[in-house]
Amino acid sequence: MRAPLIAVLSALTGLIASANGGAANAGPAALHPGDSVTLADLYGFLSPLPQPGDWITVRSTGGGVASVVTTGFGVETVAGKQTLWIETRVDSQPVSGLGSMQAGDIAQPIVLKTYVGGDAFGAFGAQYDVVASVAGIGDRSFRLSDRTAGYPTLSSGAAPAPTYSLADGMPFALSTGTVMAVEPKDLVIGGTTVHATHIVVSFQGVSVAEGATVPPSIVEVWQSPDVPLGTVASRARYLGIDRQTALVAFGRGDYRSEITTSLDALRSQSVGQ
Repeated sequence: MRAPLIAVLSALTGLIASANGGAANAGPAALHPGDSVTLADLYGFLSPLPQPGDWITVRSTGGGVASVVTTGFGVETVAGKQTLWIETRVDSQPVSGLGSMQAGDIAQPIVLKTYVGGDAFGAFGAQYDVVASVAGIGDRSFRLSDRTAGYPTLSSGAAPAPTYSLADGMPFALSTGTVMAVEPKDLVIGGTTVHATHIVVSFQGVSVAEGATVPPSIVEVWQSPDVPLGTVASRARYLGIDRQTALVAFGRGDYRSEITTSLDALRSQSVGQ
């Protein structure tokens, strides 16, 4: 049973990123009509670097599927060293118009906690070396991977060192588009007025394997330094599917991990078995 579950969780790792304290801004300093910008930098615009305790909850829809993803940032002492982690909780939701889908068809929430190297969190597109990853389902948690020598791991055998980025699940994150419009726009999130900037970017078609081409697309984002990670909402059409995201809640400095068992404790449990 565990092997299929691990495969599902591994696939989820690439789908979760679709998501500040007073740190320096992590994206472009300014955007104007006619400027060029990559998709990853667009989502990093006006986004101060994440701080431990920051969190966001985002609702995403596309292709008849909806999910609510909470992303939180934190730090934990692992083997005597302060170690950063990024945690995501994925809740699937029913969408109207799907016919026979029932509440019982909705998957149980999955929490994935990724411990990463480095002394501070980076920009939206930053690549982190993965120290370990832990999954939580219900009241159970277990390691999916652990690169520390001397500990058993589910990812045994020779393999390249894994990396993690919040932009991993973004199609063509490094493709470059042209800014078409930039305008201020206030939005209300959970009763709080957020001062945002609405940006519209046109992306050309992208050539992929065997001569296939992904059609051109228009991407709209609403970015604000008032919220962790900067993105308040987004709208785009990728691969013929309309996709939208909307920030539904956020906080700074008060995120608490849903996986309460420390990595050191999980390692000790494995050694004792």
